[in-house]
Amino acid sequence: MQGFEHKLTIDDPLLFPLYRKCVELDVPVNIHCGTNFSTHTSMTFGHPAALDRVMMALPDLRVCASPPGWPWVHELLAVAWRHPNVWIGTLAVRPGLLATAHSGYEPLLQYGRTVLKKRMIFGSAFPMMPVEKALSEFDSLDLPDTVREDWRGNNALALLRL
Repeated sequence: MQGFEHKLTIDDPLLFPLYRKCVELDVPVNIHCGTNFSTHTSMTFGHPAALDRVMMALPDLRVCASPPGWPWVHELLAVAWRHPNVWIGTLAVRPGLLATAHSGYEPLLQYGRTVLKKRMIFGSAFPMMPVEKALSEFDSLDLPDTVREDWRGNNALALLRL
């Protein structure tokens, strides 16, 4: 769900019927969280604080927040830590940036190794970069093998309840 394309914040009341239907049908929703690069809508349409408000109202909603919140990465991590039904997807972010100082993404790797290791989902940056290159960068991250496998698939299976 990319609310910014329709000038809707994550917690816009117009979206709550969709969220409630997702809960009713036991279907997770992917929510664009973080800035957008449209010059026609505010970058704040994807602020993680709005996701926090949605999760307080609908704690059974399962959400994958991706891309992962930049420039509000810390805020998104706090939302995911507060709400056990929030996963974070690394969609559209070069995996190498998670290990690059001052990129703004480094906290994802730190928390993704520890308290949120079961709720991080690797996603390629395709078409921003070839899938093979994204996988190569991901494999070079300093992650224990078990955590790498969780990010690569097990956590997505948990989100989807498969």
